[in-house]
Amino acid sequence: MIKFTKNRILCGLLALCATLCLPEKALAQGGVEAAWANSLTAMKAKEWAKAHAILAKAVAQYDGRAKTLFGPRFGWFWYHKGYCELKLRQWEAAMESFKACYTKYPNKNAGGAGLDPAAQGSFNFYHKKALLKWGDAAIGAQDWEVAIKMYKKFLQERDPKKDGYQRGAFYVNMSKAHFKLSQVPGGIENLEIAIDNKETFPTPDEGIMVGFQDLVEAVIEKQDEQSLMDFLGKHRSDIRLEPFKMHRFAPVLMKLAADALAAEMERSAFELYALVPSTKASIDDIKARLAQVGTFENPFQDPPRSNRQIEKKVLETDLEELKKQWASGNPYEVIATAATAYIHEQYGNVRGAFAAYEQLELYHSRAKKREEYLYNLVRTSAIIGEVLVTEKYGSLFLKTFPDSKHVESVRSMMLTSLFMEGEYEKCIEVATVMLPKLASPSKQHDICLHVLGGSYYYTAQYDMARKFLDEHVEMYEKSQFRMASLYFQGSNLSRLQYWGKAAELLDVFLSKYPDPGKNIYLPFALYDRANCHFAEDELDPALVKLNRLESEFPTSDIMDMAFNLKGNVLQTQEEWDPSEEYYKKAMELAKRREN
Repeated sequence: MIKFTKNRILCGLLALCATLCLPEKALAQGGVEAAWANSLTAMKAKEWAKAHAILAKAVAQYDGRAKTLFGPRFGWFWYHKGYCELKLRQWEAAMESFKACYTKYPNKNAGGAGLDPAAQGSFNFYHKKALLKWGDAAIGAQDWEVAIKMYKKFLQERDPKKDGYQRGAFYVNMSKAHFKLSQVPGGIENLEIAIDNKETFPTPDEGIMVGFQDLVEAVIEKQDEQSLMDFLGKHRSDIRLEPFKMHRFAPVLMKLAADALAAEMERSAFELYALVPSTKASIDDIKARLAQVGTFENPFQDPPRSNRQIEKKVLETDLEELKKQWASGNPYEVIATAATAYIHEQYGNVRGAFAAYEQLELYHSRAKKREEYLYNLVRTSAIIGEVLVTEKYGSLFLKTFPDSKHVESVRSMMLTSLFMEGEYEKCIEVATVMLPKLASPSKQHDICLHVLGGSYYYTAQYDMARKFLDEHVEMYEKSQFRMASLYFQGSNLSRLQYWGKAAELLDVFLSKYPDPGKNIYLPFALYDRANCHFAEDELDPALVKLNRLESEFPTSDIMDMAFNLKGNVLQTQEEWDPSEEYYKKAMELAKRREN
């Protein structure tokens, strides 16, 4: 609400003193004149309770005959009684006091000829201002409809030359009342007035942020995410204050973002977390401004006429607090960055999550939850296929947190990442040492066993591969690597020239995983099965498999070998010209692919 400060002299105090003509009895010691003087002294000293007691006694004693004795000017007592009640946060009482000032002591015909002697020359300078303060008191009392009504009435009735007001604070309060009534468009309209005129009103940055907080709370309540997105699209630069100011709102932004996330408004949460300022940037900004602050005394205007007013003591206090936050290793942006990583991953942007986790490791390695952040960095790097990064941060994790519950998982991810990158010799080296140490069955054992068998297979160590592939197929029926292991098992036997057993396993595999959109091994399995047919002199079935491979998977990596095998089949069938054609195709494709 609009603040009363020591340097703002309320309009009309001296006029009341000079013109307050009272009957002789009222001027006795302890009379209304003493009440006026004593309450004014107490208010100037900000002794609100003392001033309120004096004013309450005065209105109780004189209000019944004040219209006759003093005329409209007695409204001064009700107005300032209400003002003290605002300061004392007695909202309902303040509303009644401002209501009394406005309704009981109007200025109709004030000073006109033929009036009662008390009314002649008597004027209530606070008659219209009481409407404004009535609205302020209603804001405090959370009587939002009354607040809007009084504010609008004040705008309609005020004298532009006499009834000045703090316009920035006024429109922020008006927006608050609308937002609290879930009237989001009306709230945004008033908040935008305050923002668009922030330099001319002025509107304090603090007021803008309070209005923004009310907006976010309202859109979360109504699940009206688009209104917030539209507002930020227009006013992001107005909400993102300079770092030396913005850091003060970090706790509020964190809470609002968490509330949005809890309401499943991930876009809003992401935008709010993105507004949380960097503690380091805030520290640097404050240091730079302190270096520019003059040493001479320069009294501040209160209320300030500009948002550019800087107070050295406040900056120094903020700087010390920010230094403590930074030293703790857990400034607000750590939580914000971790939350944005979570949101990225929820939306399928794993690379965005990886970038956020890497930022946490690079700039906030003293964070309390570093173990979790570093683990997620390894995990997301493995998902996006950054093998060297997975190896780098995985090794760092194992060195830094050797007793972590994530150790085996990290080792498995490092192993999987190496396997996917084709580092099979390295996989064999790591997995051979790792496998005996793992609980069996377990997820880590599942991964390690699969990688070891697959690595032996890809390095053509088929006898070594057989044991691990058979063990994996037997032990992990529901493994995520089940399809790969079944293919490796059948294909490996064909490499060992166990044609009958290989054919049996490959037929099961082709029957179990017929969808080429889900089975990346399908063309390779067709080739292996055709090879088994050929080895057992089943030439026509071999051609069926090879023809399917050629028609359905013409760009497969296995096609050069498939053309060569088809040439062999055709040659065996004494189809000399077609066989020569396929041998040429095989050579041309192999040359083109540099195989």
